[in-house]
Amino acid sequence: MLIDHIPSPTGQKKLIVLLRITAIIAGIYQIVFGDLVIGIYIMLATAAIMLPGLFTRNYIKSVPLELELIFSIMVLLQLVIGETIGFYHLVPFYDKFVHFSLPFFIGLIGFLLAYTLHKTGGLRMTTGPMLFIIVLLTMGIGATWEIIEYTSDTFLSPHITFLGHLQGNASETPLVDTMNDLIFDMFGGIFGAVLSLRYIRAKSRNKNSRLTMLMKEIVNSFSR
Repeated sequence: MLIDHIPSPTGQKKLIVLLRITAIIAGIYQIVFGDLVIGIYIMLATAAIMLPGLFTRNYIKSVPLELELIFSIMVLLQLVIGETIGFYHLVPFYDKFVHFSLPFFIGLIGFLLAYTLHKTGGLRMTTGPMLFIIVLLTMGIGATWEIIEYTSDTFLSPHITFLGHLQGNASETPLVDTMNDLIFDMFGGIFGAVLSLRYIRAKSRNKNSRLTMLMKEIVNSFSR
């Protein structure tokens, strides 16, 4: 259902390279001609994806292709399409689409990582509580971002004008925008975690499935 529809490893690598190049070009463009802060964010996010060993002191040796592809798409949606191309201002409710999509991807990745830890003995938890905690985690990340938006708009933007205004959009007040963002965060996390759970249950019986190989890659990625 999920990973089976992702391109083959060769196709994934080509797509990841294309996404990286797109992100780097967008980052350079923002630094030179646009928003310096957004440009720096794009470059840092792209570097974090490309250099896991450097940023984690080799604790994470490599990122499996599926996870790297998801990370790259998240950067593309948030920073390249949303900020650089300007979809946040050009497309109504694009921010709600992002607030659903990013927790959806986080739910997918989080549940897969938690399930891998569970199967390898590193986490003692049944799938029900695991699902609940992953959803709470995605909501917590969304709430943290809303706090950052409020803090920036209240205390930083009046004094540092190039930071811009983060809360609210053309069709919503800041309070309504914040609450709707949190609601979309919740539904995205639920949908991602449930979809991941259904995929795992459907594929876990096949020891030669891509799911089994992906779980082994995750374990190897975090092993010293």
